[in-house]
Amino acid sequence: MLQKVHSTTVNERATLQKIDFVVTKIAPTAIATLFVFYFLNFYDGVKDQGTFGAFGDYFGGILNPILSFLTIVILVYSIRLQARELELTRSELSETKAIHSDNLKLQREILEEQSRQYALKALADKLENHMSKFMETVEEPLLLPPNIAQAKGGTHLSNLLSIVPGSNKYLERLNDSDLDEYMRSIISFTDAISITMNYAVFDLREVLKLGIPATHIPDHLLLRPLSVAQVIERGFCILDEGVNQRQGLNQNIYGEFTRAIHEFRKAKRLLVSEYEEVRKKQFTVYQESTCIR
Repeated sequence: MLQKVHSTTVNERATLQKIDFVVTKIAPTAIATLFVFYFLNFYDGVKDQGTFGAFGDYFGGILNPILSFLTIVILVYSIRLQARELELTRSELSETKAIHSDNLKLQREILEEQSRQYALKALADKLENHMSKFMETVEEPLLLPPNIAQAKGGTHLSNLLSIVPGSNKYLERLNDSDLDEYMRSIISFTDAISITMNYAVFDLREVLKLGIPATHIPDHLLLRPLSVAQVIERGFCILDEGVNQRQGLNQNIYGEFTRAIHEFRKAKRLLVSEYEEVRKKQFTVYQESTCIR
């Protein structure tokens, strides 16, 4: 475009120089030549008004067509010059509009990318808070029985992570009332961590909707809670086996316990699935960006 404008400008300047040469050099020379030619051939003094009128008719008859022709030429060139300038102006406006449109598109993409990054950072912070809450909950102490001495010969259940094969020996020494309290405490904490994991699942789904690599979500943020959840799930299997054989077990509480375990396992499966989807999406986006480069 710049070369085209430069070429057109050079051509117009050359044409203007030609017109200027004709108007300032050739036209005065032609007029002077007509004067000289008249005076050399026809001038015999201005004797009367008729002679002066003949002199005027001579110049008018010759110069008027020449000047009219020059005027028409200049007018035509002026119209053509204005048309070219208008065409160039339109072309420049079109290119300016295209550049402006590209800049707006680029700015919009930058703003959208920044918005997605801010949203991802916010989701990562929420996810970190939920996982911190998860770890705090699993380490919370369970309700203690009235008599600590009842734990003699067994393993005391301090929190959800302390459920091990030896825990059943401890539960066998608890009376029905203390066992009910323990079961209620376990159900309460299990429901709490299931809710926390469901919140984390929602966060990961929102991350997937952003469609960008989850760079703000480190692996350890979810791997450790998932490992802890695996330990807790094994403990629930041990606990379920022990209390299910207990005589005089409160069936209502046991029903709540099995329901809580079911919800826990469901939340854990969803969390593992969404975490794998996030990492798979991150790998896919990374491959696409690598191919583009």
